[in-house]
Amino acid sequence: MGAKRKTNGQVEFYRIFNGKIIKTVKEKTEFSKTLKTHAGKEFEAEIFDSLEGKVQKYYVFTENYEGVETEKICIQLIDDNGEIMCLTERMTSDCASSLIQRLSAVDLSEAFEIVAMLKDKEYSYAFLKQHGITVKSPFTEKNPLPRWNKVKVNGKDVWDKTDCINALKEQVKISNVLLDFLNNKANGNSENLQTAENDDLPF
Repeated sequence: MGAKRKTNGQVEFYRIFNGKIIKTVKEKTEFSKTLKTHAGKEFEAEIFDSLEGKVQKYYVFTENYEGVETEKICIQLIDDNGEIMCLTERMTSDCASSLIQRLSAVDLSEAFEIVAMLKDKEYSYAFLKQHGITVKSPFTEKNPLPRWNKVKVNGKDVWDKTDCINALKEQVKISNVLLDFLNNKANGNSENLQTAENDDLPF
């Protein structure tokens, strides 16, 4: 399990860029490539086909960069060797939506794989595999997420994803209740386990 190449055991941070999972590095390495942002700025990054491990932490956080606040999802995995891999994505991205949907259908007590690809040669997309099988989203036409709403901003039509994103946040909360339950059970914490069992777990 783990990223394609092993690191020194400290937390490593990843994101999805142009259909690949990447880890930015300060200097050129044996495995790095020079990539370019949509604004034309060059940076060095190591590229991975996938990340694999058991989920250790899973949460939504707000990042402030140059005065702009952005909500992101963090999926933190740990492999059998103790390597910690933290993948972050903007909550408004298709990747975040796809991952959150599928994480609600994953067996969180087992390892799984995060895979990225380029969809229609233009859009980054991400999905999960567990035991070699692609995990399907539980959300369908009969069980949909809230639709995006078209609203006018400064006279222009834009898509408002607020309702959909709030629903995804609820899925993160539900998964975390289950994750806490599993962690307490694994650690033999009977007091917290009793509390969790009284919280009407979603399984």
